[in-house]
Amino acid sequence: MSVADILYYLRCLFPSINVNSEGPDGYKLVFSTGIQHKETGFGLGLYEWEGGLTISVDFGNSLDQYGEVKEDCEGKADLFAKDVLELLNIFIPNDEVRFYHPAAVVRPTNSKSPYYSTYARHVGARDGDYENAGKFQKKWRPISANHGLDKICLDDQPTNTPFYRLLCLWKIPDTPPVKSSGFTVGVWSVTLGLNDDENAKVTFHDHYGLSAVKVSKEFEDDEKLKEEFCALVEFLLSGVGPHPYDGLVAGSVA
Repeated sequence: MSVADILYYLRCLFPSINVNSEGPDGYKLVFSTGIQHKETGFGLGLYEWEGGLTISVDFGNSLDQYGEVKEDCEGKADLFAKDVLELLNIFIPNDEVRFYHPAAVVRPTNSKSPYYSTYARHVGARDGDYENAGKFQKKWRPISANHGLDKICLDDQPTNTPFYRLLCLWKIPDTPPVKSSGFTVGVWSVTLGLNDDENAKVTFHDHYGLSAVKVSKEFEDDEKLKEEFCALVEFLLSGVGPHPYDGLVAGSVA
């Protein structure tokens, strides 16, 4: 399973979880996040490293001077370890495992989407893919969310890979969930502005488990802007979006 899948399923479980985006500046580490175990207070850090998932644990003041769990905290540590393993087990591809989106959409965890490559370390991203990514980075910039945009649904397109690729392209300060009438209908959103036109904005977001885009009215009648928009969408959904580290394909199984 790709780290793009894992990040998306974490947002499905915890829609308000904070995702720290490092973007291309992070090189090997594009994003990091963390959750706290309610019963013990221990912390679990999850972060992307070289296109894969790495975890860290925080036992707080339950460690002695030698870094070992204190004897009176061993029971808490055992419970924490058990629950961490249970959480991580849902990220193991399994035909029997089905994952629930907050909007009550059932999504299989082992996506068969053609936008995933299981041979990323063999095929990899080419130099031209990085040059293409650089063009988009120069043309667009992350901005605060704008809710006065018109929505376009990208039918049957995956939502996890575009989210992850956006994080690979830019250091994005905010990726809030999408709500409607008080209910979470999307677990992430990212808004970009076009550098050549300060009024031209697009918001990519999750919508009931599928990809959707909202665009400002500037894109309606301007053919050049439409071309810029279509090129960006095609790139995010393509099989060649590069990870900033060593030729990996962003969203592939590393």
